[in-house]
Order: sequence, then C-alpha cells, then structure tokens
Amino acid sequence: LLGEERETELLVRVAPREYTEEEAEEVFWRCAEELPGLMLGENAALSEVRQDLQLPKSLPDYGVRISWYPEDAELISYEGEVKNAELSLPVETTLKAAMTDGKHTGTYVFDVTVCPRLLTEEEALLSDFQKTLEKADLNQVTEDALKLPEEFAGRRLAYRLEQDHSAVW
Repeated sequence: LLGEERETELLVRVAPREYTEEEAEEVFWRCAEELPGLMLGENAALSEVRQDLQLPKSLPDYGVRISWYPEDAELISYEGEVKNAELSLPVETTLKAAMTDGKHTGTYVFDVTVCPRLLTEEEALLSDFQKTLEKADLNQVTEDALKLPEEFAGRRLAYRLEQDHSAVW
C-alpha cells in the first residue's frame, strides 16, 4: 500500500445477488416446470398419485424456498403424505407451491389426482374378510353372539382366542 510489496489477508463480504422482478419470474417459472418431476416420488404421474409425494422445501440451485399448501389436507398433508387408504374412486385436487427468493414471490398450482391405494393380494384378501366380518356383525346386532364365517374365499377357517400374556410375575 505504501510502496511496499507485501501480501495481506483481507476478508471481503459480498452481498448475495438478488433477482430483478423479471429474473425472479423466469426462475419461478423454471422451478414450476421442474417441480412435477421432483415431487412424484414413486408415483408415475401427478394424474395417478397412489403413494406419498416428495415436496421439496427449497431448490438451492435457484436460491428458492417453497411452501406447500394442499387444497385438501385430509387427502394430501402439508408434507406430501397421501391419505388414500379409504378411497374407492380417484379424487381430483390441487397442490399450491408458494415460492420465494427472499424478496419476490410466485405461486403455482398443480393438479393432482389421488387414486385408491393398490393393495397386495394379501392386503386385498384381508380387507375383503374385514368387510365380511363387519357385514356379519351388522346382520347379527340382535343376537347374543357373533357367528364367525366357517369359510372365506374357498378356504375353511379356524379360530382361536388370543392368549393373554400380560400376567405379572
């Protein structure tokens, strides 16, 4: 500095770059184009959602934070959990992504169709059996006891009482 040649370490703080309004709009648009692929999780498409969605909270490459707002939080939670165990038909809904870069905001709405959960063969059989038991219970409400079916789906059934292992030693 004073005619001397020497090395000096200097800490320089650089403010983060901010998008202009037009740049922010373009960035939010690019994010909105990428989000469907990122949020699918194990699902084939947003038009056939059967499993939980992966809702990113941010896209660091763009410097964007995202808040998610489901139209029906009882169907899709704010974290992306899909609650379709009781569905018998597909349900159309929306999922809103509110994006911000800290200064600008953008909101995009995604159409989502939540479909009934696909059951394994065993789960489907158990579900059908549970429905059979519920129906039998409704038909026997005036009886002293519930008569359990002797066969189901072509198989003979046997029942036993569950052992109580809660005795205190």
